[in-house]
Order: sequence, then C-alpha cells, then structure tokens
Amino acid sequence: MLLLLLTLFWGRSISQTLEFALRVPESVTVEEGLCVSIPCTFTYPERYKNNHTAYGYWFQKKDKSKKELVATNKYELNKQWRRRGRFHLIGDLQRDECSLRISDANVRDNGRFMFRVEKGSSLKYLYKEHQVNVMVTALTQEPKIHLPAILESGQWVTLNCTASWACEQATPPTFFWTAPVFSPSRNPPWRSSPGPPFFSVLPLTLGPQYHGTNLTCHVTFPGANVTTRSTVRLNVSYAPENMTFTVHRMNRSDIALSSSGNASSLTVLEGEHLRLACAAESNPPATLSWSHEGLGLGLSPSPDPGVLNLDLPRVAVRDEGKYTCQAQHPLGSRWISLHLSVHFPPRLVNSSCSRDVEGLHCSCAILANPPPALRWWVGGQPVSGNSSGRDHLVTSSGSGLWANSTLRLRGVLEPGLRLLCEGTNPHGTHGLTILLASDTKPLITNAFTNGVTLAAIGGAGVMTLLSLCLILLIMKILRKKKEATGSGVTESQGIAKVDYTDLQEVTGSDVTESQGITKDQPWEAEPGSPLDLPPPADLSSDEARIEELHYASLTFLGLKPRETQASREPSTEYSEIKFR
Repeated sequence: MLLLLLTLFWGRSISQTLEFALRVPESVTVEEGLCVSIPCTFTYPERYKNNHTAYGYWFQKKDKSKKELVATNKYELNKQWRRRGRFHLIGDLQRDECSLRISDANVRDNGRFMFRVEKGSSLKYLYKEHQVNVMVTALTQEPKIHLPAILESGQWVTLNCTASWACEQATPPTFFWTAPVFSPSRNPPWRSSPGPPFFSVLPLTLGPQYHGTNLTCHVTFPGANVTTRSTVRLNVSYAPENMTFTVHRMNRSDIALSSSGNASSLTVLEGEHLRLACAAESNPPATLSWSHEGLGLGLSPSPDPGVLNLDLPRVAVRDEGKYTCQAQHPLGSRWISLHLSVHFPPRLVNSSCSRDVEGLHCSCAILANPPPALRWWVGGQPVSGNSSGRDHLVTSSGSGLWANSTLRLRGVLEPGLRLLCEGTNPHGTHGLTILLASDTKPLITNAFTNGVTLAAIGGAGVMTLLSLCLILLIMKILRKKKEATGSGVTESQGIAKVDYTDLQEVTGSDVTESQGITKDQPWEAEPGSPLDLPPPADLSSDEARIEELHYASLTFLGLKPRETQASREPSTEYSEIKFR
C-alpha cells in the first residue's frame, strides 16, 4: 500500500510540472541603440484557467538571489518603473503570449531574463527553468548615402542619408553632415525625417572645391548614446582652372618662376636651358598642348596628368615669340600664354668698305638684343652717331634690333690710320676695326733713276752704252710690270688688292681665303642672318664678352707709309688697308 501511495504522489508532481511550460529562444543578440523582440508563449494547468486578468512580469537576473523587474502589464507597477519605455511586454497574456521588446539596447541589458505569470490569487508561477540570454553587441550598422550618378561643377544636387534599419519604437536618431569644405559657421542646411523611415536630405551646389572631399553622414541614437557614420568621396567633374606655368632655368640652379596670368613675359639670354611646365587643375585631367606662334609643337603626352613640360635645351633667337599652353576638356577649355624674349650680345652681320673719288667709304651693320649703341672711332677718337666734319661724315640709323652706320673720309688717307665701328649692349661689345697700311716697295727702282741721271751727264761715247743698258733695263722692268699686272695689280685702279682674313676667336682659328676687288667696288664681310647666327658658348660667363677678331687689308697705290698705332680697345673685326 505504501508503495502505491508513493507512486501516485510522484506521478502527480511530474504531470503538474509538465503543465507549466515557456517557449522562448535560449538567447538573442541585439546591437547597441537598436531594438529586439523576444517571442514568448506560455502554458499552465487547466485548473488555473478562469476569468481573472492575467498579469505578466519580466525580470532581469542580476545574481543568484536577486532579480530586477524590467517590464509588466500591470499599470500600477509599470508607471513607477525606471526603465519604462525601453522594455515592453507586447504579448497578449489572455492568449498566453508573453513576448518582450527591448528598445535602445545598451550594454547594461546584457544578462538572463525570466518570465512570471499571475492570474487571480491561485496562479503565481515563475518560469525559472526557461530563461533567455540577451547579448548586446557594438553597433555595426551604417547609414547609406545616395548620390547622383554624375556630379558636375555648378550642378544643384540633393544628397540623401538613410538609416532604414533603425526601429520605429526606439528614440528617433539624429543626423549630422560633415565635410572638410564645410565651415562651422556656414554648414549647409539639411533636414531630417521625424519618423520611419529615418533619413536626412542635404542640398548642395557643387563646385571644384567639392571634388575629392570626404562627405560623412553621422547618425546618433540618443537612447543608447551611440553614433554610427558613413563616408563617401565625391567625384565632381569640372573644367580646367588655376592654369599655371613654371619656368625652370636649368643652368641657373634651377630657378623656378611661376605665373597664373596671360600675356606674361620672360627675358632670357641666348644659350640658356629652359623648361616650361604647364599645369591645369581639372577633373578628369584635361588634354594639354603647347604651341609656338600658333603652330603646335607635337609633344608626347606627359606621364603626370595635368602637367606638360616643354624643353628648350639651348635657346636661340628663333625660339623667341609667344608660347601658348591650351587645356582641352569636355566641360570647357582654357589657355595661358608666355612671351619669350631672347637677348644676345652684338654681332657684326654685314660690313663693307670701298674707295672712290671723294675718299674712303665704310659701313657696318650690327644686330643685338637689346638694340646696340653704335659709334665710330677714327684714329682712337670717338665720333658721335650722326656727325660731320671737314674730313669725315657719319650717318647712323636703327630699325628694331639693327643698327647701321656709314663713315665717309675725305682728303688724303694716311697709312696707319685706324678705324673702328663698335656696337655695344649690356651683354657685350662687338665691332669692326679697319687699319690703313702701306706697301713700301716702289714700282720703279732707285737703280733705274740713277742710270738715267748718269746718261744725261755722260758723253756721247758713253750714251750708246747706256742706251743699250737702258733698253735692256726697260725691257726687264716691263717684264716685271707685266708679271705684276697678271697677278691683279693695275696702277690706274688705285686699289691693288683686298685681303679679308677671318680669325673667329682670339684663341685662333683657320684663315679664310683672300679675295680681290677693283676700284669703286666694295668689299663685304660674309653676311649672316639673325636666325642663323650660332649662339655663344655661355652668355652668362666672361668668355662670352671676348670679341671675335676679323682682319682685312686694303692696299692702295701712291701713299707714304706710317707707323701702325695700337688699337684703343679690343674689337671683333680687323681690316687693314694698305697704300703704295
């Protein structure tokens, strides 16, 4: 009998325990600031079902002996509950539903939760065997920024930032936009929606300053005091702007000059090494090109987008002019220009000298940049640009970079007279020196003159012998004269020979071939073109000021010799005029 009674007692206890059941997940996970709903249903024995109102209680277990009420449907307790608004018993207890919703979750909500049901005075049961473990993790959700597919400078756009994953029951999030181009005092106005879906709208008028900038949308959840953000990099297309060119003077310690305006000018010395770098800011990078006086230079594309270099390794006069860099872009094109002026020291381009019935007529033409100052020296004395005197007349003129001058000497030309045509500018001096010299060899020897005198004094007997000697002597002289005439000497012409010798440098060079001229026929130095003249080796050094020496001799008949005087100054052209 005792055994039967024990069996009936334990069977009743087991069946009664099985009649109280709670169906909930073992654990749930929620991110900070967000919401989570815990589905829950419960059962209890049929004998406790009555018409009384069912009350539910959710507790958070703090330790083994303490638990804290977080949510209930009993108004008297709920209105005093400090966490009211974050935990909600959303299940319909009359239908045996006990679901719990947690809003604005934070790290304090980590732990185990238990449910208790009360119905009337007879049903009070805590489902401690069925607990839910709640885990709160860091917020990883990010807002999403919506941009137009194409962004162009000058375009008015509306940017959207949405937080579609934010729950409706939580405290509404706040939005905030930041970008490096925004100033604290002039942030662009944006607006946010008060309810779901939660989003913010930012209106902008785009400009080049927005290209490449990072635009960030911040979303803050006040209930949990956490913030998340999302960043996009703006890609704004814009036409070329801020065009600049930089001049690198490579043989002057790489001096760089920059300019951002048009019609700029630069003056350099002939022979310098220049590098012109053109740069333009645009997106996408513009196509750059260089032109000289309107003619394209056909340079290879630069590996550096937005920059194109033009190298002038040895600047010559032909490189002078207007250089234009053009930037072509789908949204517009721009250009920038530079006028290059090439300076060089004076150089003798043309010279001539001739003799006529009025005297000696010499001229010279000198080219230089800046234009040269030209003057003559006669016998070591300077003669002004345009002047006249009893024995000379000087006529000078200039046109652009040219200077021309003519010297006419009247009267007797004395051997040893030195003439100098000199051109000077800040970069050097160049000129032509003419030296009047004589040939001391007479046309008729003294022996012939003495023989004639003796023949006139001697007797008739000696006359025959002298006559015979005279005939032989005259034949000999005529033979010599004939030989002299065959070599280009004509007594009636007055100018026997012009020798032009070109010694290119003071250090010495090959001598050019002599040339002969006749009376009233000018001799000319080999003409040169300003575009074809070779540049000096280094205009920045002292050697560039060493003048070239050119020699020429003019030989005239019938003038007495005189000692040659030393030159007053070094010169580049040397002409020697000889007399007989």
